[in-house]
Amino acid sequence: MKKKILYSVALALTMTLTGCFDDDSTSATDNIAATTIEGIESSYVKTAYVGEHLVITPDVKASFPEGQLTYTWMLLDSNTGSTDKNGNTIEPTIIGSEKNLDYDVQLSPGIYQLRLAVADKESGYTAYAKTSLTVRTLFSQAFYILKETAEGNTEVDLLTLDGQKGDNLLTQVNGAPLQGKPLTLYPNYDKYYINPDNDEMEGTNAIMVTTDRHNVSFFRTSDFKEIFNRDNIMFDAMDANEQPYGTFLTSFGKTVMITSTGIYSAVAKSNYTSPTSGQCGLPLSECGGSKHFFTDPLNSGGGALWDATSHSLMAFDYNMTASPLLYDDWTGEDETQNLTSFDCLHCGYNCLAGSSVGTFVLADNTSGTRYLYLVSSSFFGCSLQSRMPLPRDSHAATATAYSTNGVSASYLYCIDGGKVYAGVMGDDYAESQLKFEGIGSDETIAYVTNQYWNSASDGSKKFDYLVVATQNGANYKLRFYETNGGAPVGQPVLTTEGEGRVKSVRFQNDSFSTFDWYFQNVFSIND
Repeated sequence: MKKKILYSVALALTMTLTGCFDDDSTSATDNIAATTIEGIESSYVKTAYVGEHLVITPDVKASFPEGQLTYTWMLLDSNTGSTDKNGNTIEPTIIGSEKNLDYDVQLSPGIYQLRLAVADKESGYTAYAKTSLTVRTLFSQAFYILKETAEGNTEVDLLTLDGQKGDNLLTQVNGAPLQGKPLTLYPNYDKYYINPDNDEMEGTNAIMVTTDRHNVSFFRTSDFKEIFNRDNIMFDAMDANEQPYGTFLTSFGKTVMITSTGIYSAVAKSNYTSPTSGQCGLPLSECGGSKHFFTDPLNSGGGALWDATSHSLMAFDYNMTASPLLYDDWTGEDETQNLTSFDCLHCGYNCLAGSSVGTFVLADNTSGTRYLYLVSSSFFGCSLQSRMPLPRDSHAATATAYSTNGVSASYLYCIDGGKVYAGVMGDDYAESQLKFEGIGSDETIAYVTNQYWNSASDGSKKFDYLVVATQNGANYKLRFYETNGGAPVGQPVLTTEGEGRVKSVRFQNDSFSTFDWYFQNVFSIND
């Protein structure tokens, strides 16, 4: 009953609350009977999901015995006191019942009101103090780190450009990691969706995560809440055996998703499109996709992919119409189609001096030979430029991981024996070992990627980093190096570590839009 009384009083006080908190954000002390509350600041600012705690130690003076006092910390937002869609009154959230507050801030960004109710259990007299809490997140410009947990599931960490870290975002925000080992991580810009907070169709930036158990989730980067999964990303229920792989922007306001059964699209937010549900329900091409694909923004978003079902290389144009990848003279079917003994180990994209080239590394499981495929891309489509066997004595021929340099060198990176080698992609494949300052001789490199941000139209910092991860048991350590001609320079400019095994690193910038992407090679989506 007393809790209900507290709620009633608190709700009565929220009648002055509207979309913002006006005068409530400046008051810190109210007096009732013989109780005073001091020591609470007029406002607080905290960052969510990075382990920051809101700690408040109020100075309470009361004529009642301490043993008779109860403390209730209430969090209110702009909806508190109104009714939800079921007609129920939205009550304050109780975040503490001790005199001193120690609250792990895990809230969506916004302005909240915080109230402390100090009540005498016998008389019911209650004193209130109130303040405002502004919550922000680090999701606007950050590297997202896809990783495998010790239990074999999927989690995401975050690292900002100034070195702030957020760990296990899926568990922090959504309660649990995604089930299954991580497959892919892709940024989404201007993704339409239906906002569950107001049932309106809106555009948002998001991160797409997939796992090897056919799970897929899209998380809006404003607060990392899930907005799509395999149950609602299509118009109809996704087939149980369909594996989602990745997504990207293309021309004409499309958001494209590749799965194991084909290429689908949705409408992206732009000045030329009307709001939609954002579901990828429009089939564009029926082909077996995979996680190995590249897209070419300089030429309206065409590209190529490895069809894991038919074991073939396929090209797609800006309309996402898929066809066999062949040479310019329409030959080469024997080298790209129905390669039943082949698997794809890597796909990447290089744009040195404005020339768009896709890369594939295919392994012939019968002969043991690995091949480097170079794919030229233009507005008129993609064609096979060259196919060469990787030398048997090269490190690329036995590597455990690959990456392609994006903008500063014609390099295929590979990891062999815990070391990174750069191979020049040309008629004669030549390798050299890369040296990384700050990595001990006892550390083994397990992951490499080239991540760059190649646009300053939104005022963002440009960078071109070579990123490597070392593994020590169940823990990883990531280092970000500036580059010169595709090689690392000096000590790492960013370093972070955490639990798990790194699978992928992607940069997301929430001040970016679809208009920045068109006809620009802005960021890398391939390892």
